[in-house]
Amino acid sequence: MSNLNKVESKSAGSETSNASNQIIDLLKPSLLDTKENTIEGRIVNSFNLSLQGTLSVSEDIEDIEEIPFHEIDFIDPVEEFISKNPNLTERITSSVTIPASSYSSIGVEKEGVRKHSNQDYIYITNSCVIVCDGIGSGDLSDEVAKELAEQVSEFSPKLYSCKNEAEALAKVNIALNEINQVFIEKKEKDPFKYSESGSTLAAVFSNSNGKKLVFTLGDSEVIKLNLLGDVESLTSSYLDTLFGYTLEALGIQNPVRFSDLSFQDFVSQLRLEFPSINTSASTQDFFDVLCSSYPQLKGLIRAAQGYLQDEAKFKKGKQIVVKGAMGNVSVSNCNLKIVDQKQNEFLLTVTDGVTDQMTYDQIGQVFLYGSIKNIISEYLESNPNLINVKGIDSILDSDSIIDIDKKLNLSKIIKKLISKINPRKLFGKSDLLKEGDLRQVVLDGGTEELLKESLANMLDERRGFTGYKIPKKDNISLATI
Repeated sequence: MSNLNKVESKSAGSETSNASNQIIDLLKPSLLDTKENTIEGRIVNSFNLSLQGTLSVSEDIEDIEEIPFHEIDFIDPVEEFISKNPNLTERITSSVTIPASSYSSIGVEKEGVRKHSNQDYIYITNSCVIVCDGIGSGDLSDEVAKELAEQVSEFSPKLYSCKNEAEALAKVNIALNEINQVFIEKKEKDPFKYSESGSTLAAVFSNSNGKKLVFTLGDSEVIKLNLLGDVESLTSSYLDTLFGYTLEALGIQNPVRFSDLSFQDFVSQLRLEFPSINTSASTQDFFDVLCSSYPQLKGLIRAAQGYLQDEAKFKKGKQIVVKGAMGNVSVSNCNLKIVDQKQNEFLLTVTDGVTDQMTYDQIGQVFLYGSIKNIISEYLESNPNLINVKGIDSILDSDSIIDIDKKLNLSKIIKKLISKINPRKLFGKSDLLKEGDLRQVVLDGGTEELLKESLANMLDERRGFTGYKIPKKDNISLATI
């Protein structure tokens, strides 16, 4: 296992039968490749179909034992990066006993930064998961993120009994404003020390109705996914950027629809939202009328206008986060939801160090592949002679999902495992599974792989691969339940 910062948990005893049934179902050969609604059927088909064009197409080898493999002498760039960076356990507080996984990395240094440090913070318990991303150039952004996470964790009793989103939103915003006022008072006493410091926030809380309450502030997000390839961002970071916040303040319906517009289309659509303003008016005259019509928003409108001059400024404007501790801490009603988390679903709470590297679909696929990679590793730990491929243990432990697929043909491995493993000896010679173990294996594998692939993209190791974005260097933190 790599030296990434990892917080694992031991499962409690309420889901033993569920976990056992999951793994028994996973290993039923009769269901293999025949029913796509089964876990193993969808897993195998995802190998065969979902990622064609993203991962390399392996040779069609009849017997896995005959796969040729030559030891690699050079160190993988991601593993080399990981080996040179120490564990960051001080950036995670965990007292969780349910299946969960969390990682934090210093990430790749941005060019021109004065000090490179991890400003993220994760706080995770059985009742809440909180991820904060320190923002700004202030020396204390890391402390603000830590303090915000700790203070928000105390919301649990207040939010547990919330019956609807409106009630929860009111309680969250009152509590956040109280916390933020303390930060502001500290800044007033020592403006130099706290100057330009702040933090984003993404949180998941348990609710009395068995559901989860999620909310975000800034560009950290909560994403729901499963092993069937379904991915959904539950919140929109766009609403907390300069443009999104301006559009929402102006009363424009569904402002998120502007998020993918080009510069020219954005300006054109904005003008269509105000038909009373003469269509022949110049852009400057248009904004002058807006300012006179909404005098209370004049400063915000002018700030947005400043980034609507050309394509280059427009791109920068889309990245400006205007919400977070030390600033505006009003959670948008679009960024607070009460959701039903099904047994086969996972909630991923992340900083933009992840979402800036991959599309949502790719996040789902990486999580899926990482989960299967970890399942295979666990199988082989109890069944070391199951697959006779030289160096397979070290490959699974260190190589990326893309490199593994090049070397080993993952589809054939998962098929062989399902057909050969005796369920009674999956993780040991006695008990099939302790409660929650299968879910923990999935969480650890998927979460770690997302961190490693985010680093790989930052190191420019994923250029040309489908689903990866232009590298943006940053810290990386994520927690999954």
